Amino acid sequence: AFDFDSEGRLPWDTIIYSCPKKSGKTTVNGLIVLWWALTQEPPNELYCLANDQEQSVARVYKTMCGLIRNNPQLASEAEVQGAKITLRNGTTIIPLASDYAGSAGSNQGLTSWDELWGYVSESSRRLYEELSPVPTRRNSIRFITTYAGWENESDLLWELYKAGVGKEE
Repeated sequence: AFDFDSEGRLPWDTIIYSCPKKSGKTTVNGLIVLWWALTQEPPNELYCLANDQEQSVARVYKTMCGLIRNNPQLASEAEVQGAKITLRNGTTIIPLASDYAGSAGSNQGLTSWDELWGYVSESSRRLYEELSPVPTRRNSIRFITTYAGWENESDLLWELYKAGVGKEE
């Protein structure tokens, strides 16, 4: 999924990492976001999203804060400032509320989505659409970690799965 071509572009702008509950998805998400923040097109804007503001802060963002605090090399590159991580390269990582209107107009290089199975409302669909990858950036991606959820619950996740495996699958 992260195989850059000769021009430094990724083959996809939406990447889904899906596996069973309690299998380390949140940690993988935090590691990918930190790696992206340190290596891709600084200064950059990165956003962490989940089903609500509390979950946005308490899962992937909190994992990244712990990784930074417990790793001297990361701690020398990043400063945790409450609900914002600022890296020495100018990149910021911010957990967002599930508010599509408040998210309009960003220029993100990566959005991190945790537990997309819970995106079932019109408001959550609008948030997902509002934070579409930015076409003027070399790479602007959505990185999604989730388990499958429940059948007939999240139309958004089901559509993404069908796009990835094909309509016949």
